[in-house]
Amino acid sequence: MYGLEFFLKEEQDGTVAWHQTDEWNKEQRTAIASPMLHIAGSLREQEVYETGRSGGYMTEGLAGVDVKSMTLPQVLRHLQRHVDYHIEAVNRRLRGGFSAKQTPQIYSSYKWPLDDPRILSTIGLIDISIISD
Repeated sequence: MYGLEFFLKEEQDGTVAWHQTDEWNKEQRTAIASPMLHIAGSLREQEVYETGRSGGYMTEGLAGVDVKSMTLPQVLRHLQRHVDYHIEAVNRRLRGGFSAKQTPQIYSSYKWPLDDPRILSTIGLIDISIISD
């Protein structure tokens, strides 16, 4: 994805770690020289769903990210919970007729620290809630 070498993955034991992307492992390396972080709405093979009023499920969840106090693993979990909430709500309304999966992803050209609660501010991400109001 965009020549980004790493993606965050939550392991079965609940830990989150950086892994190399498949594209990088297959030596399809078009590296980006500058440090870059990309937050994607889903896995490549998944649909990205929208609320109908305020944009995509993941985008709406991103507006609730506290850029001053969340680690990257916390951001990833927050986005997944937000997406899951919306998908489950649609499934309830349709009485089980909606069985979708959407898995937000965080890609990067650099292994940012996973324990820094100010990493988004350090990277330079602005407070998204200001934009969404």
